[in-house]
Amino acid sequence: MTGQITTAVFRPSGKTVRVPSGTNLLDLMRRIDIDLAATCGGKGKCGKCKVKIEEGAEDLPSPTETELQHLLPQEIKQHYRLACSIAIPLVPYFVVKTSSTNFMEMKLQTEGRLVAVTPDPAVSKHLIELADSLPSDEETLLNTLREKYGLECTFDYEALTDIPAAGLHGKGLVTCVVYDRRSVVAVEPGDTTLNCLGFAADIGTTKLALYLMDLLTGKELASSASPNPQAIYGDDVMSRIAYSLTDKSNNAVLQKAVLKEVASLVRACCTKAGLKPKWIYEGCFVGNPCMVHFLLGISARSLAFFPYRNVFRKG
Repeated sequence: MTGQITTAVFRPSGKTVRVPSGTNLLDLMRRIDIDLAATCGGKGKCGKCKVKIEEGAEDLPSPTETELQHLLPQEIKQHYRLACSIAIPLVPYFVVKTSSTNFMEMKLQTEGRLVAVTPDPAVSKHLIELADSLPSDEETLLNTLREKYGLECTFDYEALTDIPAAGLHGKGLVTCVVYDRRSVVAVEPGDTTLNCLGFAADIGTTKLALYLMDLLTGKELASSASPNPQAIYGDDVMSRIAYSLTDKSNNAVLQKAVLKEVASLVRACCTKAGLKPKWIYEGCFVGNPCMVHFLLGISARSLAFFPYRNVFRKG
């Protein structure tokens, strides 16, 4: 019977959700961000999404042929099941225990040989004092950028909205953030010219690595790494492509998973360096074609079939 509500409890995370009975257990765990290895993408081939049912096991149907292939008889007696093969039964409480080490473990190395380069960032920052001599603050800023810094710029809309508060809190002293020597993309209160950050992110099939960089000096300020959270949808690129094709919304699921983890790595790096994420103006992402397609939310279907074409190749 489906459609009626069951309270599902997950240990050791402590997460508790109310869901309709009949909900696939692995799908539910993915939705509420409980890490569980399912390297085959939930197709029942790997046997790694093993969980222990601590309450409600008696209301589940007998193990499937797939489960019998991957679970030992003593495990079945102890109420171990494969999350991909069972649905939430109609019971008041359904309690699931997962191993704290179930998700893939790996050596998250980020260190490497640093190569000295001469920085040439696309972002530059310029200190300007607002004056009353011109009819508008915009003209004051653009004239100063032209005359003092040799820049012919225009204002982005968002940067225009920054000016009133920046001028007020900076007591007339503001910093213009200029992209590609043409566009003012932000106006900040006071002198923030020394805070000009960027990051480089490596989107690997199994691991994500992020490096926080000082765009003015080229110095690496901090680094952080984590397993690629897309692994719960498939251990390899073909499994993930297969997952992305099973439902039109799954491509967005893969994109959201990696973007959320990148944001977490950005925060971790800024915490290590004692700096603010708002001072990051530029990011560079690298990865194999499949990972980059997923990062941008673009279907990787064409990579799975002959002649194995990319949707795009340029940055």
